[in-house]
Parts: sequence; C-alpha cells; structure tokens
Amino acid sequence: MFIPVGHDQESVRRLPWVTFSMMGLCVAVYLLTFMAVRESEHEISRKAQAVAEYFFQHPETKLPKEIEDLLFGNISDVQDQRSAFKEFLKESSRAGKGNGESLEEQQAKLDTLVKALYRARADSPYYSLGLVPAHQKIFAYITYQFMHAGFWHLFGNMLFLYLAGPYIEDVWGRPLFAAFYLSAGVLSALIYCLKYPEMTGPLVGASGAIAGVMGAFLIRHSKVKINFLFFFFFRPRIVALPAWIMLPLWLAREIFFGQASDYAGGQGGGVAHWAHVAGFAYGVVVALAIRHLDFEKKFVEKKLEQASTVHNNPLLERALNEMWRGDKGHAREMLIDYLKSTPGDIDAAAALWDVSRDIGGLAAAAPLFFGAIREALRKKDSTFVETRWPEVMEALEPGWLDPGVAARVVELLSDSAPPSLIERTVDAVRDQVDLNTAPGLLVRLARSAAGVGAASAGAFASLALENPEIPPDTRDEMQEIVRKAPVSDFESPAAGMAPASEPGAAPDPFATDLKAPVPPIDHQLEVVNARPKAWSSSGKLKIEIGSGKRVLDMQQVKVVAVGGIRPSGSSPFLLIDLLLDAPWSNRRKLRGIRLRSTDFDPRKLVDAPTPMKALQILLEELLKTSEAVPLPNPDAARGRPFEQFGSIGDFEAMILSQ
Repeated sequence: MFIPVGHDQESVRRLPWVTFSMMGLCVAVYLLTFMAVRESEHEISRKAQAVAEYFFQHPETKLPKEIEDLLFGNISDVQDQRSAFKEFLKESSRAGKGNGESLEEQQAKLDTLVKALYRARADSPYYSLGLVPAHQKIFAYITYQFMHAGFWHLFGNMLFLYLAGPYIEDVWGRPLFAAFYLSAGVLSALIYCLKYPEMTGPLVGASGAIAGVMGAFLIRHSKVKINFLFFFFFRPRIVALPAWIMLPLWLAREIFFGQASDYAGGQGGGVAHWAHVAGFAYGVVVALAIRHLDFEKKFVEKKLEQASTVHNNPLLERALNEMWRGDKGHAREMLIDYLKSTPGDIDAAAALWDVSRDIGGLAAAAPLFFGAIREALRKKDSTFVETRWPEVMEALEPGWLDPGVAARVVELLSDSAPPSLIERTVDAVRDQVDLNTAPGLLVRLARSAAGVGAASAGAFASLALENPEIPPDTRDEMQEIVRKAPVSDFESPAAGMAPASEPGAAPDPFATDLKAPVPPIDHQLEVVNARPKAWSSSGKLKIEIGSGKRVLDMQQVKVVAVGGIRPSGSSPFLLIDLLLDAPWSNRRKLRGIRLRSTDFDPRKLVDAPTPMKALQILLEELLKTSEAVPLPNPDAARGRPFEQFGSIGDFEAMILSQ
C-alpha cells in the first residue's frame, strides 16, 4: 500500500483558510455526532435483529426489498442463491410446528417491526445528514460532505485534502476555491444518485469534493512529486513519484473497482467509487477552463497585488497624507522611518523616491528604494520595475546599484525593455565586480550583456573564467563571449581565454551574433530534506533521508547556502542547503540536500560548548572540505552573522539570483 505523506510543493502565499475551515467542519461534525451515531447504530442493530428473528421464524411473510438487502446482503441474488436460501427457510418452517397465527397476522407483526426499524434508521445522523439516493433531500447535497463513517474514513479524507487543498486555494483564490470545492461535492453526489437511484443507504464523506481537488491538482501541479510511504519487508520507505503518473493511476483504480462492484451487483460496494470518478473529472474540466480563461493572472494575481497595497500601518497613512497635503519634507522623514521598520513596501518606497526627487536627497532614499526593488523582483512584479527603472537609471550615482539587483532586473525586463536600457544597466555595475564576486552572478551578467552587445560583456566573462568551479559547458560559453568581445572591453585578458585577433585579420563572421538575445535559464531548486547523523573530518557527511541513510561526499557539493528564517508567527530556524549543482550552471533543476537546524543537534556532530558554536564549526568544516561557493557571502555562510530571511521563499530566491 502506498500512503501519500507530502510533496515538493511546500509553500503557499497565504493561509488556506477555506481548506482549514472545511477540515475543521468535518472534524467538528464527527465529534458532535459521534455519540449519536454509536447510539443509533446500536438501536438499528437491535431493531434489525428483531426483524430478522421474526422473519426466519415466519419465512412465508414478505420483507421490503431494502430490508431484505440489509438482512441478506452477504448472500448474492446472482444465480438465485438468495431465493434458494429463502426456500430452504420455508421448508424448515413447514416441518416445524405452527403457533396458530394466520399469514395475515404474521405479516402485520413483521410490518410493525419493520416500521420500528425504519424509525430507528431515520433518527441516525447518517440518514438525517447523509444523502440517500432513493429519498433525496436538497440540503443533504451539502451536509453529506461533512459526515464521515468512522475515524479512518475521516482521517484518510483529511489527509488527501490537506495535501492538495491549500495549493489549489492558493492559486485560485479563496472565493473560487470554496465554490469549486462545494460544487465538486454536489456534482459527484448527483452523478452517484443518477447511477444508483434506488439505493436506500446513505452517501457520506468529503471524498467526492476532495477528488475534485485532486483532479484540479493534476492539471495545475502535474509535475509536483508526491512522497509516498510504503513498507518493504516491514521496513518503512519513502518514494517520490510525479503527480501526472500517480493521480491518473488512482483514477484508473477507482474506475476498475467501480465496475467490479457494479458487476457484483453491490451498488458501490460500500465505497462511492463513481462519485470519486465524477468529482475527479469535474476538477480536471474546471482546471482546464480556468487555465484557458487565464483566470489566475486576470483576477487572482491582481487581487493579491491589490491586497498588498492595503496599508494597515498608521505611520504610513500619515506620511502619505502629509505628502498629498504638500509637506514633502515631513512626509519624507516619516517614509524613511516607516521603511526602516517595514523594508520592501513597494508603495512606500515609490512615494519616498518621488518626494526625494522633488526636494532632493535621493542618495539617502536609494538604499530603501532598492530594498523595494528587490521585493518586486522576488514577486516578479515586472510592471513596477519596468515603470520605475528608466527613471532610476537617469538618477543613478556610482555605487548605488548592486550587481545582483542589476542581473535580476535585466533578466526580468529582457523581453520588454529596450536594449539600450539593458546595456546601461549592466554597464553601470562593471566596476563593482571583481574576482570575489559570485561566479554565477558574473555568468548571468555576461549573458545579459552579450545579448544586447554591451561593452561590459567581455569583462564579466573574463572574470567568470577566473573561477575554477565554472562547469565546462559554461566555461565554453564564457570563452566564446570573450573571444567575440574587443580587447578594449576589459582591462586584462583572463587566463585561458582565446587571444585577440591580430591587426588586419579577417573580421569574425560571427560578430553580429552579439546582438542575439541570450535568454536566462529559469532555474528551480530540487532539494531533499535530510537529517545529519555523523560528520567525518575527511569530508563525509552521514545523512538520513526519510528512513534511509547515505553518505554524502562533500566534494560533490558545489554551493553551501546558509540563512536564518524568521517566519511571522513562528520560531526562527536555520537552513543549510548543500547544492550539487551551481545556480550559474546550465542545469535547470538544481539538486541539493537541505538541513534544518530544528532537526538535529550540531553538538552531536562536532565538539563545542553551545549549539551556535557547534553550527559555526560545522559550517566551517563543510566549506573547507567541499571548497564550495558560500552563499549569500563568505561571512554569512559561516554565521558571522547569519543573514536573515522572512521566509523559505526569500532564502531560495537569494540562491536562484546568483
């Protein structure tokens, strides 16, 4: 058996309140009806036993079909097995002694017992809140979704909803997801009722709605790898398999069992397989429609952007009011104070830039404004960057622009900004890079500069070639950029670069290729969570991934990225990413091992008096034995001090920006 326990889509932009509310309602209904369900089951069992005993004593009487199915459910009517059993009962009864009652009197007594059974069943929460296809109630199309037939039924449904719901709610928005979830439950129940219109048993559970969410997940997150727990010779194992394989297999399983149950004449066999199939198909259709209509970009993303501009800070409100009233000096001071406490607020930073441009003082505003630019880049807000960047370049002073910001700006604007703006941006940071600059950043700048024929392309490429960690394919690319660039483009040729052409040599037939755009590689992190178990000074780190153990040779590690994560509302922790692929390589998916400080005690790996000191010693050892590139910089990667990030997403964005 494969049990889903997680997947690699581990972050959402906001709390999934709709998903959590649906889960909370299911749990609440289960707890509130638990005792009533137990009591009703006992009463139904007692009444059913009375009916069965009387019928077995008087088999000449007749039972309603649904009560007969209840009593003889384990005896199939195929090949007349049930009829043969009833004839046997009648023959046994004729051989016994009668009690003098007529058949009409016997039937009347049986009917009284059957009515008592009906009343007991009607009082059960399963029947009052569940959906009975033969006796449908409109409200039951909603209420049945929150009733569950026992703890494990509830647990399984909540596990699937927890794994899929938040990630569909995040990309579709809460109102649409709530409507979709409930409508998936309604449609799956409707299809089930149409298929089994005479069924008198109740349909309960959220699985139809959750199957709809799973169908949507297949379309929206098809490449996500789902982690499955299974047991191999009684030992637990974890395997990661893509959603585009496992979810269709789950659907095929439901179709198979649904058909098998129908063949056996079981009307679902106790599991609403066809409700699952209908819900899943509904989710696929809705997800495809939303993709076709570009709903997420037109409405959800726009709504999130609007939400980010709602100001709940009174200080910011007062600053904006002061600016609109004309007191720009006071407004500027208030905006600076606000941005120091709330860095990255795009609207506040834009207001500060505007007022500083009008009254002077852009130098003081620049660091705070570029903090907002970084936030916009993290969100890939090309509109804000594109509208502001030409003005920034006009007012730019030497030393204001960080090379990392420049690289991310030109990559974001490569398809929309004029080549001259891209060229001015990369040329502006030419004198701010050196041999200590991260090689990945140099590679990215060289690519962008070469794409627009910027004079600085050769300088960036030659510096990148000085780093021995550059992969062979990237090294060839950088050497080609250097070869095409005039010697005057950089002060001194890099070691290993092709020599400049001799005077009078024939022109390079490929020189015009410098104008061709070189698209940036859209890197993605593909990290596996692990727990370190032992460290050897020879450069071997013993780690545990799931229930398996392996030894990581630090010579395989190309980058060691370290950052403190301070999520709002929870305790801070430290992440250590050991990347097997460098962010500046041509590999799209960057493999890595992720260590989380809350998962291990570093004092068990190295000898130190405190956990913090042990962490610093361990990091120093990891960097020394691997000779990997430290991120975000050599000091921060060694904890002198650790650089802080607001979320795991911010930390990963830092890695991918190299």
